[in-house]
Formats: sequence, structure tokens, C-alpha cells
Amino acid sequence: MKMQIMIKSLLEDLNKYVKAMQENSENAKQFSDLFRENYMSLKEEQQLDDFYERLWSEFSSDPKIFTLILSIIYDVVRDDRSLYEIFYLLQHSDMDLLSQIYIRDQLETCIFRNSNLSRNYRNRRNLHKQLLTKLENLIDVNLDYKPYKFRNKKRIVLTICQLLGDSHAPTRVLKEICYILQNKFHYEVLVIVAIDDMYDGDLSSIWYHPAISFYNENYNGSFTVKYKEEKINGFQFIMNHRNLGIIKKLINIICNYNPAFIWHMGNRCLFADLFRKYTTVMAMPFTDGYTISEAQIMCTYLNSHSDEIKDMEAYLGETGQKPLQYDLRLPLTPSMKTYHRKDFNIDDKDFVITVVGNRLDIEVNNEFKQLLRKILKISSKISIAFVGIFESYPSFINEDEIFSTRTKFLGYQEDLIGVLGIMDLFLNPPRQGGGGGAVYSLYNGVPVVTLNYCDVANSLEPEDTCNSIQEMFGLIQKYFYDKVFYQKQSVKALEIRKKRGLDVFFNNTKTMLEEAVELFE
Repeated sequence: MKMQIMIKSLLEDLNKYVKAMQENSENAKQFSDLFRENYMSLKEEQQLDDFYERLWSEFSSDPKIFTLILSIIYDVVRDDRSLYEIFYLLQHSDMDLLSQIYIRDQLETCIFRNSNLSRNYRNRRNLHKQLLTKLENLIDVNLDYKPYKFRNKKRIVLTICQLLGDSHAPTRVLKEICYILQNKFHYEVLVIVAIDDMYDGDLSSIWYHPAISFYNENYNGSFTVKYKEEKINGFQFIMNHRNLGIIKKLINIICNYNPAFIWHMGNRCLFADLFRKYTTVMAMPFTDGYTISEAQIMCTYLNSHSDEIKDMEAYLGETGQKPLQYDLRLPLTPSMKTYHRKDFNIDDKDFVITVVGNRLDIEVNNEFKQLLRKILKISSKISIAFVGIFESYPSFINEDEIFSTRTKFLGYQEDLIGVLGIMDLFLNPPRQGGGGGAVYSLYNGVPVVTLNYCDVANSLEPEDTCNSIQEMFGLIQKYFYDKVFYQKQSVKALEIRKKRGLDVFFNNTKTMLEEAVELFE
């Protein structure tokens, strides 16, 4: 009986919080704190099953509302359990397909921001397969497979989910590859930008605080962009109800184009997978691991050999998909400007640890804050500088005096490679992404501290990564106290300059193409 009262109270707290948020009430934080406290009490008493059963009985008849409620819970308590519930709901609801795609992509964004769901590759793939089958049925795709010998060997179609400016690393990678394919290997290249995470309804009615994807409206429809001396031709569309006809037309255009293969770049893309029954599809992520894809050839960004990667490869063995390792890290361009600590009001005598990212509001979570507190207590000579996007920094420094006196926020820095040269250490939060900032630090001889399962780990030797938050703390202490060790690691960091150049990028692209073609059937 007591437990039922607690569950009822929790639901009431949730309702009060939602109403307060809708009314932009100052009481919202109070209700969210109360909900979080009561939720954690249920979790400690192992009674969450009862709570979620109650939610299912009351809301599952309206899957969109139920998704919204579950996303609110995740936003407040950051418990992966709520994401697992959404995952299950997507697999078993009769929600319309494009709403499902949008919700799936919100889930994948949460995974990218470091959810344990990332370790459930099999289920993510199964959901993707469900959505792909529904999409094929919706647009009535019926393609006959064309063997490699009948394809145009000098044409390639590249697909990507986002094409932005040159500060966007995936965009730069795609442009550089297009340049090499056209200028060096004399391929005809067609780029398709398929944006599949844009919901054409009311975002607030389906996901709480949704991640908003950015895209360049100037690319909508046919476009041409110039990169170096090459023109890159492409077509951009948004996968929504209004554009289903466009998808059908593009499928016909690409089939008539008859490329040697489809090369997808990114962590997922339903559009590219539509062609797997017609031609060879190669999927290449921009992070560690493998793309959520049914492509015949599955590339991995280097290979951390983590347990997660091993599980992925075991699944690929079951599906018959062929793994291919690649190393297409962008060439580095040194800064043309010399920076000084006084430019940012940083003490020259401080040991400065930098944390870089465009999602710091999420990545600087409670666990990471605890680590930062411990680090700052090592010595009064240690300070922390945040670089990037950190809108909640004012509230962050209000949480603890040690944050307000010993940290700085430098904002977004266009010349990141130059700014990171004045730091002493790069600290990577538990996350995917962040690899660019880490590489810039290494380029300056600034050592990097990261967990071994993050993308950043791919730029380090395995022995220089950490297995846990506790190990990260110990390694930071060693960097601070052991000057000989620090110098050795700084020299080692500089070795990255030899690994990142246009010639290396070109040779690796060439090797990847050759190895991929050998896998064609």
C-alpha cells in the first residue's frame, strides 16, 4: 500500500512539473527536484518496475504522449531506464513511421551523449531494420540487384545526414573525400544530403527538450559547392511526409546514374540503406564503432577493440556484413596566431585543464562535476577552462564556490587549435565525439585524459587511456606531480603531427577504396 502511494505521489509530482514548465513557472525547479528525489527513492527500493507498469497501463494507448512523458522523466532524472522504455515502445507501437524515425533519432542523440544504450547495438539494429522495412513499404521500393560488373565503375554516390560549414568536421571530411575522388581518381561524384531527423509537426508534443538538428537551407534541392578547385554537385532533402515523392524520384535518378556503389558517411541513414537490394552500400561512421545500417560493407573508425566493438563485430558476423577498418582523420592546419594566457585572464603559473565541447550543458553531468571537484582539490594551482557551448555555466559556478573561483568559461573559439596550445591538459568527459579538440591538443603537445571507450581514445595508445573515472583522477594527479612523466607524454603527443597530413589522408582513402572494391560481390 505504501508503495502505491509513493507511485501515485510520483505521478502527481510529474504532472505538477509539466504544468509548471508549460506555464514557465518559477516552481518548475522545485517540482523537478521533488520528482527526482521520489524517483530515486523508488529506484533504491527496486520498485521502478511497478512505477513503469503503472505508466504503461495509463498512457501506452497514446504512444506519442507516452513518449513525451518518458522523455520528460529522462530529462529530469537522467535514468537510462526511461530510454529503454521508449525503445520498447517504438518497437511495439502502431505510431506513424516518420514520428518513429524522429523519436529514434532523438534516442540516438541521447546515446551519442553517452547513454549505456550504446552498448545495445543488436537492439538498435533491429529497430532500424523495422523502420527500414516500413519505409520500403511506404514508398513502394522494388529494386533488382545489379552486379558490380554492370555498374558504372567511375561513378560514386555519397550520402550524409548533414552538410554544414567547414567548422563541421564531418562536412570537411566529405568535401576532402569528394575532392580526392574527383581530382585524383577522376570519379563522377553525386552527394545526397538526406536529413531524416526533422519532425514536421509540433516538436514539444512528442519529445521534451528535443535536440534540434541544424542544416543549411541553401542546399535544399539541387546544389553545387566549390572546394579547392573542384565543384561538388548534390541534392538535399528532408525526409518528411511532404517529401515522399522526392524520395521516389531520387531513387530512380540514382538507379539511372548506376554508381559503382553508395558510400554513406554518418552514424545512421535510412535513405542509403534503401539501395542495399540494388547495389553495394558502404557505411562509414564519424565515431568509434559501426553505423546503424544494413549496408553490405561496414567500416569502423579505427578500432578501439573495446567490448562494445567486439559485440558489434559478433553481430556483423551473424548478419554477414563485412567489416572494414579505416583511418580518415582530417589533416591539421596550425594556427596563424600566437595566444597568451593573459588574453583570457589565466594565471601563467596555473596548471590549466581544459574541457572542450558543444554539448557541455549535458556532458558536465553530476558524475563529471564530482570528478572536477576532486581535481580542483588536488592543489590550489589547478584551474579548469571550459571552451565551447556551455549555456548553464552561470548556474554551474553557483553550485560550488570552488567552481566559481577556479574555473573559467572561454566561450566558443573559432581558432581552437591555437587556443588549446596555452593549456596543460585536455580532459575528455565520458561521451562520443570530442575527437577534434583532443587531436588539436595533442598537436600542441598537450596530453589528453579520456576513458577508453570514447571516440577520443582512438587518437591515443591504449595504455594512455583510462578504464574508469577513478583512473582518470589518478592519471591527472600523475600529470600534475610527475614532471618527467608529463614531459614524456607531451613529446609522445606531438607524434600526431606525423599521422595527420594531406598525404596520409590521400593514401588512406586510396587504400580504403581498394579494400572496399575487393569486398564487392
